[in-house]
Amino acid sequence: MKKFILAIHIILIGLQTHAQQGLHPILTGCPSGMYIQLGQLPRTAAYKIYRQKDGTGAFQYIGNYAPCVNSNELRQRMIANAARLPDNSLPSRALSDTLWKIYAGAQNRSLINFPFPVFHLAVGWSFLDTSAVPGAKYNYRVVFGDSSSPVETGLVNFEYAHPRFSKMQFLQMMPGEHSARMQWELSAAGRPDFFDVYRKQSGNAGDFQKIAASKGFWNTAHGDSVIFLVLDTTLMPGITYDYFIVAKDMLGNAGNHSDTIREKTGGRQNVPAVYNFRTRSDSAGIELVWVAPANTSGLQNIMILRSAAYDTGYTLISLAPLKDTTYTDKNVQPGQRYFYQLIVQGAFNYSLPTARVSGMYTGWNDILPVTDLEAVSTGRGIKLSWHYPDQKNLQGFKVFRSSSSPHELQLVSGLISPASDSTALVYIDTVAVQTETSCYYAVAPVSKASKQGPFSNITTGRASVTGKLPAPTGLRFIWLNDTVVSLTWRDMQREASGISAYKVYKQSKASDTSSPAMPRLCLTNEFTDTLREGEARWYSVRAFNTANLASAASSPVHIEARINRPLPPGAVHAYLQGNKIVLHWDGSLNAAIKEYQIYRAKNAGTISLLKTVDATAKSAYSYTDNTTTGNSLYYYYITSTNTHGSESHRSEEISVRIP
Repeated sequence: MKKFILAIHIILIGLQTHAQQGLHPILTGCPSGMYIQLGQLPRTAAYKIYRQKDGTGAFQYIGNYAPCVNSNELRQRMIANAARLPDNSLPSRALSDTLWKIYAGAQNRSLINFPFPVFHLAVGWSFLDTSAVPGAKYNYRVVFGDSSSPVETGLVNFEYAHPRFSKMQFLQMMPGEHSARMQWELSAAGRPDFFDVYRKQSGNAGDFQKIAASKGFWNTAHGDSVIFLVLDTTLMPGITYDYFIVAKDMLGNAGNHSDTIREKTGGRQNVPAVYNFRTRSDSAGIELVWVAPANTSGLQNIMILRSAAYDTGYTLISLAPLKDTTYTDKNVQPGQRYFYQLIVQGAFNYSLPTARVSGMYTGWNDILPVTDLEAVSTGRGIKLSWHYPDQKNLQGFKVFRSSSSPHELQLVSGLISPASDSTALVYIDTVAVQTETSCYYAVAPVSKASKQGPFSNITTGRASVTGKLPAPTGLRFIWLNDTVVSLTWRDMQREASGISAYKVYKQSKASDTSSPAMPRLCLTNEFTDTLREGEARWYSVRAFNTANLASAASSPVHIEARINRPLPPGAVHAYLQGNKIVLHWDGSLNAAIKEYQIYRAKNAGTISLLKTVDATAKSAYSYTDNTTTGNSLYYYYITSTNTHGSESHRSEEISVRIP
C-alpha cells in the first residue's frame, strides 16, 4: 500500500509548484512529537533548533540539521526518520535516487508540496521535536549558520491534530471459519494516508483495542473511489466481534472513523445494516427514508420497528423489500411523536439496529387555504363567511383583522371550531360595528397538530351605514398573456340598487392615498391593464351610483409582472496567447441585454466573478484575461443580464491550461 501511495505522489510532482515567500514555520502536534514545517530551504542551509517552554526562561538547544550531500545519505536519513513516524515504510533505493535527482535539480521547489514528512525531515525542510510533552506550550527558535536574525515560531500549545478525511462507508463483510475479510469504500478525493483497525468482543464492556490486522487498498475502475481492505486472522469461531477503522495522516494523527460493524466467524453470513436513516412528515403520514445495503446477497427483508417511547416498546410494523429506500407510516396521529428503528434480516442472523430516529406527523401539507371569504355588514357588526373543502385534519380557524393595511393583520378571534355537518363557516366581528372605518380580514386554518395554515384572500368589510354603497368584493386577477392582466370582481349591480359604474385605482403602494394615476371608469365588473416586465402595482375598485357617490374601496390586490430570464451567450471559446487567455462568445439571442458577466475558477478553487462587460460596447463579445499565471488550469463560463437585472443561466463551461 505504501509503495503505491509513493508512486502516485511521484507522478504528480511534475504538476505541482510552490512559491516560497520567506520562512513561515508551521507547527503540528503528532504522537511522535512536535512537527515543525520550515518550508523550502537552500541545499546548503544548516541550522540549529532551540526551544523555550511556556514563553519564559532561556532557549534550550534541542537539535540541529546539516546539509544532505548525496543520494546515499538521503536514503539513510529517510530510513532513520521512517522509524520515528508510524506506518511509514523504509524507502527503496529507486525512490531515494529519484527524489535526490529532483532535489538536486532546478525544479526542487516542486517537492515542497510532496506530502512525505520522512523526505522533508531528511532534507531539513522539517524538524521533529520528539521530547515535546502534550499539553505544554513551546516557542521554537531556528538559527541558520552564524545568522544574527533567527526565526521564532511564537508560543504554541502542543496538542495532536485531528484531520478530516472522506467518509468511510462499509461495503461488505466476508466471514470465514477462522478469519474475516472486511471492505470499506471512500471517495478518492480526501482519502487518508493510513488507517488503523479497532476491535472488541460484542457485548463486552471493555474498550475497543487497536489490532495488527493485514491492511491494503485498491482504486475502483473509474478511479473516483478507493476500497480499504482489512483481513483479521486472529478470531475465535462462534464469537461475535465489533469493528471500526480510524483514518490517519502521514504524521500518525487520528482523524474521523467509520461506523461500527459486527461480525461472527464460523461460516455464518454477516448482515450489513442500512444507513443514513431519517424521517420526515408528508401529506399521508411519517415517511421513513434510508439508504439500502449495497450487497444484498443472502439477505431477506428490512424490518421496520416503531414505538411511542424512546427506550422500550418497539414492535414490528412492516417488512420492506431489500431494494426499498422509503416507507410511509400512515397509522399515526397528528402531533404525536413516534420512534423508529430498522434491522436488516439475513438468512441466519440480523444486522445491528439503526439509531433510533423520531418522527412527528404535522399534517401541514393537508391544510389548504380557506375559500370564498366574504364580509357583509349587519346590525351586529361585520359578518364573515367562508368555505373549507376538507376537514379531515382540521382543528379550527383563526380570524385576523387590520383597520390600516392588509400587511398588518392581527389575530382577533380564538380558535373557531369547524361546523360538524357543513363546510360553510361564519364569524361575526362585533367590534367593527363601533366604527365606520373599512377593515381588512383574512382567515387561516389550524391543523390537528396545531400548525397554522396559509391565509385566505384578503377581503374588506365595513359596518352598515344608511345610504352608503357596499364596497366591491371578490377582486381577483388573471394573466391573459405575458403583459396583459385581467381584473374581475363581484357584480355589485345585481346585489345593491343604484350602482351604475365602477372606478379602478392603480397605485404603486398599497397604502398610497394620493392616487397618482387617474382612475379608470368601468361599466362592467372587468378591467384589463398592461404591465411592463418587472412592474408591480396595487389595484382597488370603488362602486359609484348615478349621483356620483362612491363606496369604500375594495380590498387591494398586488400584481407583479414577472421578469423572464434571458438566454445565456452561445459559442463560448477560449484561446491561449502566451500567458493570456482570450475569450470570445456570441451574444444572447434575447434583445435588451445590458451586460455580460465572466466567471472564473483557478485549479480546484471556487468560481468568482472576474469581469462585467457592457453589452453595448464595441468589444462586447470578447475579453482578454491578463491576470493568469503559469502551470495553472482555468475554468470559465459567461452569463447575460437584461435591462431588468435578470441574469441568465450559465453558458457552456470551458477550460484552458497554461503550462
